[in-house]
Amino acid sequence: MKILVMMDMDGHFNAAHVGDRNKVKKLIEKIHDGDMLYNSDIEFKEDLSKYCCKQWNEIVDEFIQRGRMEYVDIPDTIPSLCKCSK
Repeated sequence: MKILVMMDMDGHFNAAHVGDRNKVKKLIEKIHDGDMLYNSDIEFKEDLSKYCCKQWNEIVDEFIQRGRMEYVDIPDTIPSLCKCSK
């Protein structure tokens, strides 16, 4: 599973599934308390599904290139490390 992760101004990590554009938009809006989005040329369409994949990826990549977000791959299954009976 691929997710996007960013750290807010308080040092808390926030994440969203790559396929959930509304949550990704909220992540972008949290970067530097919205200042980064405000200072960019990006104005989101009201209906995020109107972006083709290439357009959407270009928006996300702009923030990744600035070092404010990162893609993280998480395995779909996480092996159990504990072998005890409790």
